[in-house]
Amino acid sequence: MNEQESQAFVRETLARRPAEQLPAGFSARLAARLDQERSPTWMSLLDWRTWSLRLLPAALVLWVWAALGGHVGSHAVPTDVNQDLTAWETGGGMSVMVMSPDVSDNRLLVALIKEDRP
Repeated sequence: MNEQESQAFVRETLARRPAEQLPAGFSARLAARLDQERSPTWMSLLDWRTWSLRLLPAALVLWVWAALGGHVGSHAVPTDVNQDLTAWETGGGMSVMVMSPDVSDNRLLVALIKEDRP
């Protein structure tokens, strides 16, 4: 028996079952239980589906605002990174000591403590 035949067999078996009568007061108990579940709880406040639907308009406004007004007014100035690194390495002081493998940890710590801070 393959998958489709199994599903057809279950469908036919369920269709042949006689319909049972619901107990008295079932609909009233079900309605009361559903109303109880609808009351807001802490977990319902943390539901991501609710928040995503409520915040969708704000997200769309921000997206449109960024798309329409997100152009930068001033152009970036290109910098020469190699020149900046060379100036930093040859500037002396702490930067040279940090980059030098010959400086011990203790000497580096003393230099860091004694360095004048702006």
